[in-house]
Amino acid sequence: MKHHTIQKTGTMIAMLLVWLMSAVPTVYALDFALEPLPELAENSETIVLGTVQSRRDLELGHIYNITVNQVLKGSDVAAGDKTTVRVTRFADEGHLSKHEPYLLFLVKSGNDKAVYQVSGVHQGFIQLKEDGFFESRFYKSDEIADFIHAQGWSLQPYSALQGSGSSAFKDAAPFGYMLLAVVLVGGWFIYRRRRR
Repeated sequence: MKHHTIQKTGTMIAMLLVWLMSAVPTVYALDFALEPLPELAENSETIVLGTVQSRRDLELGHIYNITVNQVLKGSDVAAGDKTTVRVTRFADEGHLSKHEPYLLFLVKSGNDKAVYQVSGVHQGFIQLKEDGFFESRFYKSDEIADFIHAQGWSLQPYSALQGSGSSAFKDAAPFGYMLLAVVLVGGWFIYRRRRR
């Protein structure tokens, strides 16, 4: 009898894991041409090193309020200015972390000249990491560092860009899926106890 219970338990756990994995939303590949960094920079009106202060969600994207830490190209903004950046969202793409610094390649956004759009869809935001490396889905860290060096840019260090006492906001696994898993496992344990 004990072997049968263990086998049932294992089967239920396996079914739960398969169900949870199938409940994760499908992520689709983006379909656009990759621009080399020099071309991305040339096509950008403004290039800044900025820190994300807040995010507002829209149906097809996010609006970020950015504090400009350093201007590398353009004259529309200055260090210390606050600016607004629109990032298009595709599935899990297009999320910037709060209180984190980014190298932003920007163009003016359509009719609203007070709002910028990231150049190259998502290619135009590159996160500056604490260890001095860069994080981008499209470019390698050393490729970015070589490009910055070739431009003669000297970026402010990560420690100077961090907000005092702010912790990074990271997009975690959806809370609803985690809550559902806890409820299902809890229900299974209650069911098991009642059958004894």
